[in-house]
Amino acid sequence: MKETDYSILIVDDEPANARLLERVLGDSYPLRVAQGGTEALEIAGGEHPPALILLDVMMPDIDGFEVCRRLKAEERTKDIMVIFVTAMGDSAAEEVGLNLGAVDYITKPISVPIVRARVRNHMNVRRKADMLEAMSYIDSLTHTHNRRRLDKALEIEWQRAQRSGRPLALIMIDFDHFKALNDHYGHGTGDICLQQGANALATVLKRPGDLLARYGGEEFVALLPDTDLQGARLIAEQMREAVKALALRHDYSSAAPHVTVSLGVATMVPEPSAQASELLERADRALNQAKSEGRDRVVIDASPMLAGPIARHAEQTPEASAPARVLPHLRSSAALPSAPEERTAPEPAAPEAEWRAPLALIVNTVERLLDSALSDAQRVHVQALKAAANRLRALHGDLELDALPPTDAGDARQAPVSAAERRLLLVEDDRANQMVIQAMLRKLGYCQVDTAASGREALAQLAQQPYDLILMDCHMPDLDGLEATRRLREGECKAPDTRIPVIGMGAFDSGAERDDCLIAGMNDYLAKPLDLKQLAETLEQALEPLPATRLKDSDPG
Repeated sequence: MKETDYSILIVDDEPANARLLERVLGDSYPLRVAQGGTEALEIAGGEHPPALILLDVMMPDIDGFEVCRRLKAEERTKDIMVIFVTAMGDSAAEEVGLNLGAVDYITKPISVPIVRARVRNHMNVRRKADMLEAMSYIDSLTHTHNRRRLDKALEIEWQRAQRSGRPLALIMIDFDHFKALNDHYGHGTGDICLQQGANALATVLKRPGDLLARYGGEEFVALLPDTDLQGARLIAEQMREAVKALALRHDYSSAAPHVTVSLGVATMVPEPSAQASELLERADRALNQAKSEGRDRVVIDASPMLAGPIARHAEQTPEASAPARVLPHLRSSAALPSAPEERTAPEPAAPEAEWRAPLALIVNTVERLLDSALSDAQRVHVQALKAAANRLRALHGDLELDALPPTDAGDARQAPVSAAERRLLLVEDDRANQMVIQAMLRKLGYCQVDTAASGREALAQLAQQPYDLILMDCHMPDLDGLEATRRLREGECKAPDTRIPVIGMGAFDSGAERDDCLIAGMNDYLAKPLDLKQLAETLEQALEPLPATRLKDSDPG
């Protein structure tokens, strides 16, 4: 990171608090200020994220704990350092903040020397960590990126291409007869060849997003985001000519009296179900073909650019049929390799009526999926399919069906719902335990969590609001969890659903405590302090039978 990248974001809904921190740190670091959690998340996810966030906990829109949880859940923002600066000085709140991933916790009123010292120390650690990370991504011989950096970049660019529907290209490069060069001229000459050759390859790449990495030995890989087959072919040819222009002597090569490279090129538009390794495999096959055909050449992977099941189906479809005619438009505007020479007579094209209706059904079904209950990951995949559906519409008209097959409403009601859609009631009389358990639930994705401080308060809330599950402390002074559960099961609280799952919580990890809970009508029991993994498994098991819509009108019996 550049020095200007080590900025600080101050997040506080009280302007006076923000101004104080600005005066304390403004002469040492670039500063930005956000007045709430929503604005903070927008800045952190923007083009120039801060290195550190000074984060208040109690804010009106999104509390600081939730902001921290969301930051650590996203790949782009998970490495931003968070220091909580808050008036909540109890140890339980501090434990929650640190468990969420914060690097420090400062209580108000702040001490100016302490704030400066802690921020300075964390920034120094961050700079050193960034330097070490940068060094860990560099190949020590050629000073290009290494395999570790390539693997990370490939995964990031693959996901970006999935979201955008744009092509991703990869060139695999091999120095021809490099073993013979080492054997006859010595390893020192071989090292010089790789250094000069890598520099020549790197000079061809002009865009900031392009990446050259040493894959292993004498093999290199160039990763080219947003590049179609024609563009990747052009870059590969320029690379081959750049190495050739070095005129490094190699009398033991069958390709030429100087050092040459063979290159394999592959380009794909990633489908959600495909893997990034498929792009590497395609480029590697093309490279092997280039070497088998005499080396010192570029070979293009001739597979369809679309990755995954759709592409494999397309490979099995006669070229003259209608679905195959759609594919070139979905690949790119580049000129692709023509069909094999031996195919001289095209197969009869299918009548439009035979493929238009099934294609319309696929397009409309994909669009309707967006209206169903989906997890965040599923929705990303369906959005990618929606983009492909829009392209099909542009190519073949509206593709509307006169009547779509009816949807079974009963099946829709039973569709699974995500954790974020579940509404939970946490019944706990200890405020510190409440905060800790709420933070754990947020980490698991349960964002809709109401709280009650006693069994009596819980029963009153159940009469007014339907819930998907209750986490119930067994021992509370007003009305304990065991008695509250008995009254719920017997219908005394007028809850819409008396069969709602109840998970008991207690300080004793004993069979007797668990038996008491089950006799009272609870579904399961967890011993405190709660284990995050066990909590996740217990909630998942208890919620599995629930329908997507809450049972507001269910029969108490």
